[in-house]
Amino acid sequence: MVAYSQDEDHEKMRNFLLAFGDLPKGFDVAWDRDGSIAKRFGVPKLPESFIFDRERHLARRVEGYDDWSTPGVSAYVRMLIAE
Repeated sequence: MVAYSQDEDHEKMRNFLLAFGDLPKGFDVAWDRDGSIAKRFGVPKLPESFIFDRERHLARRVEGYDDWSTPGVSAYVRMLIAE
C-alpha cells in the first residue's frame, strides 16, 4: 500500500506520520510536494483512494472518506489479492 502526502514541507509530513507510530510492513508514503501525483490521477481534493489489481489496473476509486475496517472492504481486498 502506498499513501501520498501533499504537505508543504517534509517536516509536517514526518510529524503527521510519527503520530501514528510505526507503519505496517508494506505501507509506504510518497511525498507529492509539487502536486504532480494528484494531477496525474485527477485528484481534485483529499482524501482519495485508488485500489489497483495485480496487473496495476485501477480496480476501485474512492473519493472522500471510507471505512476501511469493514468486513466488506476486507473481503474485497482479499478477493483482489487472490486473483
